Amino acid sequence: MKIPAAALALVLVAAHASPAFAAPPDDDGAVTARLAFLEIVLARDGAKLGTWRDAWVSAFSALALLQVGIGVPTSDVGVRGAALVGGAKSLLAAGSILAVPATLVTASAKLRALDARTPAERRAKLLVAESLLQKSAGESRFRHSWIPLVAGALLNVGGATVMWAGYHRPGSGWFGLGSGLVVGQLFYQTQPIGAIAAWDAYSRARDQGKPPPTLASLAAREPAIRWSIAPGAGGLLLQGSF
Repeated sequence: MKIPAAALALVLVAAHASPAFAAPPDDDGAVTARLAFLEIVLARDGAKLGTWRDAWVSAFSALALLQVGIGVPTSDVGVRGAALVGGAKSLLAAGSILAVPATLVTASAKLRALDARTPAERRAKLLVAESLLQKSAGESRFRHSWIPLVAGALLNVGGATVMWAGYHRPGSGWFGLGSGLVVGQLFYQTQPIGAIAAWDAYSRARDQGKPPPTLASLAAREPAIRWSIAPGAGGLLLQGSF
């Protein structure tokens, strides 16, 4: 059953009311152009974020199971401690990814479920699309802020402290701290942040009464060095572009 576009738009706009929203233009052509841009961006960046989340949740979950599997049967106290601490860190990391909202992952599907056969439906759908991209950009800003970096660092320092004080294995503590920080940076740097640039460029053009930006102009705003995770033959690939 499809939710009427106008009703859904009203609910979303009321829930996320802010100065960033403006009434859609009366020109149906302008509405269609803006909606087309948002549909492409939400589909493209939603797929990237979904791949990134799935890859890291799977990696951390597998690492947690592996380390617990090593630590539980061994009689070596130091090995057991390092494995269980590492497993706990990996499990917490996987949980933290799932705990942060990811509106962008399902945004495109939600938008496709709305009708756009009449000018009124297209205007309502445009409001929904704007709300979804704005919310996704806000969530992306949080994931790319200092908060996850500090949280990850504290988690690794906590694990190292347990190894130092609880198991008296400073070497394992230092190794766990160093490797954890490296993985944390890799996790942080590979996350997709396209929704931020897309929303900033779109809202700026909209507020100035201009057509939506082109995808090429958005690509020019991305960092000179970009990392991403993408599906590959037999698994996932870590990609870098310069």
